[in-house]
Amino acid sequence: MATRVEITIQVKQASNPDFSFLNVSHPLYPFYRHILGLMQMGVYGYADNASGDEEEVEAAHAPNTPDGEENPTPIAAAASTPSTANDEQQMSPQKPAATPPRPLPTPLPRESVPVPPNFKIPTDSNLRNITDSTARSVARCGNAGSQLEFKLRLEKAANHLYQFLTPSNQFHDYYVFVRNCLRDGKIPVVPESNDNSKDDDEIKTEKRRKLQLFLAKKRSKPAPPSPPPPPALQ
Repeated sequence: MATRVEITIQVKQASNPDFSFLNVSHPLYPFYRHILGLMQMGVYGYADNASGDEEEVEAAHAPNTPDGEENPTPIAAAASTPSTANDEQQMSPQKPAATPPRPLPTPLPRESVPVPPNFKIPTDSNLRNITDSTARSVARCGNAGSQLEFKLRLEKAANHLYQFLTPSNQFHDYYVFVRNCLRDGKIPVVPESNDNSKDDDEIKTEKRRKLQLFLAKKRSKPAPPSPPPPPALQ
């Protein structure tokens, strides 16, 4: 289960590909969990085998001598065996040939899915951007997206721009549709002509009609009787 620190990093680094290994669907996520478990148990580390490797290299290059004879010193070996340029080239380590970079895989075409016509789409550009960006962040978190969504629902409960996280909100179906499409690797497509603008015009017309009826009733009411004149002073 992702910790609060991991969820915070996923939200802040959602657009950073260097932190994509925190997503459970990433191929490096199991290795990250393995290293994290070793560090928590205090057994993470690698032994230093440099000394053992040097001894094996020296033993491999040591000349073979019969039993009872001592190995010649480097000066005696140099005097008895002439060195040549070919020998130096053979003894010098060979650099591995550089491997050519692998070509990047061609991305598969993503499927486009239109938004159902019965889903309400935010007409306000700011609300639309917040809805789409939140759905994108939750989709990138994979299985931990539900925890992020629950956290945002609690923290943004008083913010009217995040009411789409509530199931009873009119834009919640659109948010869930976009979130699921992005999670499945699909592209949600909003139709050019939607009925939201028409609905907004109808709401404004209805409000204007009610206001006119209210003003008409107010004008039709008889004026209250004027108060009687004060009595004359004697």
